[in-house]
Amino acid sequence: MQRIATAEPQFSIVTIETTQYSRGFFERFGFVVERVVPGGFAPGFDLIEMELDLSWYRFGVSREKIGLD
Repeated sequence: MQRIATAEPQFSIVTIETTQYSRGFFERFGFVVERVVPGGFAPGFDLIEMELDLSWYRFGVSREKIGLD
């Protein structure tokens, strides 16, 4: 993500759609859940919309350091 944040300054937010099974993986990189649609992909597969604010990477600040997580 650091490489994307510095190489593509015109982008400020990354939005993804994933399932509940990989949600934790993306949370480790700073993505936060914006929306959950139960069964949004298929029965048993919730649609989880997540966003990452690239400014955290650009300024070298983690959400944990400033008490947001």
